[in-house]
Amino acid sequence: MFAADETLPKTLVHGDPHLGNTFRECDGRPGFLDWQFVGQGPSIWDVTYYLTGALDPADRRSAERDLLELYRQGLTTRGVPTPSADELWLAHRRHMLHGYLSLFVPVESQPESFAVSMGERFGIAATDLDTIGALLPR
Repeated sequence: MFAADETLPKTLVHGDPHLGNTFRECDGRPGFLDWQFVGQGPSIWDVTYYLTGALDPADRRSAERDLLELYRQGLTTRGVPTPSADELWLAHRRHMLHGYLSLFVPVESQPESFAVSMGERFGIAATDLDTIGALLPR
């Protein structure tokens, strides 16, 4: 999964963008907190982790392609070298494994209920999107 990321453009990544690390300003603008894992990496890390973890499976299924395309257009608008829609979709499918690893976060770092719900959402998505097939050599 991470080796395949080498071809993707690098951006600033939060590193742990789940709903528990979000807030809203008084004017309604969203924001992220808990930037302890901030760094540079493929944008798909944060995008897939947030979309899949924040949306219930039915909502994810109905909106994820459109949301990924909006994100891709945003990268293009800001002058970031942008993967094709197909390349971004493949990277998204591969990164379900990234979120599934939430199951292994120690309970001292995240409540067990969080790890279980994230693991469940990513497990469903990995099945829906054939993550294992996306990781196999082409």
